[in-house]
Amino acid sequence: MFSNFFSDTYPLENVIATYWYILPVAFVVSLIATPICRMIALKTGIIDMPDNTVKTHKKPTAYLGGLGILAGLLAGVVVGYFILKHDTPHINGKVQSINNINMLTGVALGAIIATIVGLIDDIYDIKPIQKFLGQALAALVLILVGVRPDLQTPARLIFNIYISNEMEMILSAPIVLFFILGATNSLNLL
Repeated sequence: MFSNFFSDTYPLENVIATYWYILPVAFVVSLIATPICRMIALKTGIIDMPDNTVKTHKKPTAYLGGLGILAGLLAGVVVGYFILKHDTPHINGKVQSINNINMLTGVALGAIIATIVGLIDDIYDIKPIQKFLGQALAALVLILVGVRPDLQTPARLIFNIYISNEMEMILSAPIVLFFILGATNSLNLL
C-alpha cells in the first residue's frame, strides 16, 4: 500500500533500508543533549518563571530544550549527508544526491534559524512580529531549497489541471509558511 509513498523513484522499502539508522542516532543525541542543555540553562539562569497568568507551571522551568532537540536533528542531518555521499548511487541506480544534500542543508539551516529565534525569544522576550519574521525566514530557506508540498500531482489527478513549477512554488509558499508557523508556535505553547 505504501510502497510508492515517497515516489516511484524511491519505494518505501528502499527509503527504510537506506535511511533507518538516522532516527535512532537523532533520538540518542537528543536524549543526551537535552539534559545537558537543561543543566546549562539552570546554571546560567535561563529559566522560565511561573506568573500565574500565562505561565501556569508551578516551579521554574529550564529553557534551552530546543537546543537539545536541534542537536539531535543536526546529528541526523550529518548521518543523512554521509548516506547521500556514499550510498545514494545504489538506490535504483539514480544519483540525485546533490539536490538531496541541498535540501538537507536547507532543513538544517531552517532549523538553526528557528532555534535561534526561539532562544532569543526565551532570553529577551522579543515582539511577535520579530518572531514571525524569524520564523518566516526559516520557512523561506525551506522553500528555496525545494522543501514544499507536491501540488502538481493532486491538481492533475483530482482537478485535471496542470500547474507550472513557478505556480506550484507560489501556491506552496503560504502552505510551508503556515506549517512552520503552526509547528513552531504550537510547540512553544506546549
